Amino acid sequence: MPDRPQRGGWRQQEPEPKPFGKVVISKHAARRSLKAEDRPHDRFAPGAYTGKLDCFLRALTPIHVGSGIYELVNDDPVRGLITADGKVIVPGTSLKGAVRSIAEAISDSCLRIVRKEIENNLAAKAGPCKDLAQLCACCSIFGALGYQGRVSFNDARLSKGGVATHQIQSPYPPRDSARFYKDFQRRFNGRKFYFHGEPVAAQRGEPYQVITEDSELEFTVQFESLTADEFCLLMVAMGVLDDVAIKVGGGKQAMLGSVEIHLIRLEIQNTRESFTDFAAGVQVVEEEIVGFLLDKVGKANSLINEDALDELLKIWEYPSDRKAPTGMY
Repeated sequence: MPDRPQRGGWRQQEPEPKPFGKVVISKHAARRSLKAEDRPHDRFAPGAYTGKLDCFLRALTPIHVGSGIYELVNDDPVRGLITADGKVIVPGTSLKGAVRSIAEAISDSCLRIVRKEIENNLAAKAGPCKDLAQLCACCSIFGALGYQGRVSFNDARLSKGGVATHQIQSPYPPRDSARFYKDFQRRFNGRKFYFHGEPVAAQRGEPYQVITEDSELEFTVQFESLTADEFCLLMVAMGVLDDVAIKVGGGKQAMLGSVEIHLIRLEIQNTRESFTDFAAGVQVVEEEIVGFLLDKVGKANSLINEDALDELLKIWEYPSDRKAPTGMY
């Protein structure tokens, strides 16, 4: 890392490169004339997809989803992982949030959670949806204030692998004034996504419990009344149609949280037939699931902004030899 001269003759170390890139916010959130009652939860939409996916995620780097509680490991305090019934999990809410953030970025959807001062200073008209009669694609799929979503993620439970400790250097909190968050007009113009890379234990860091690399965690995704385009967006955001590694959990600046999702079993409910013949009401696919999905929804990509998807794929190049920052950044 080069040094730069300063006044007085002393030299200041150059800051390390930021471990993230940005996907530019589209000029307008593509909101559709869609009332909540047009996607009811008391009946199935005709011609839409309803069912569930059994999946597992494989850790390409260690994963940390913190409980906020310190645990004792060899009598030393470490930042603990979330557990349920004594077993390590990645909460379904964390998975849903990670997938939704991807879907929002590649579908011209709204910026759902922003502080008022940021919303008023966006480079595009992409503030959160506030009218249930005009919802963007992701608010329609994943939910909005006053409208329940049509996709849910169960907790991912550890089925293979284990837990270890990893030293992470705590980052500075995000600063709205930092130049790399804004365009030349000082407006916020991008969504931040952290790179994949090689985790490096920080010598002065704090110990964190992590799910070890190559561990596997099983979970289920349930979906209801998704159109082919909505189902395609969900699958692309999960990385299964394009074989993309995504990021979940904390410690992303330290190159943690890189995972890939694999499909185990797909059930699609034939909603009309299920009321007359229970046995014929479900179509089960357990082999070549990705090929089946590509045939069904792979070309139904009208909701996907291909330019934004290309930007994200460049940021998420995998495998990557990038190294995690070793100091504060």
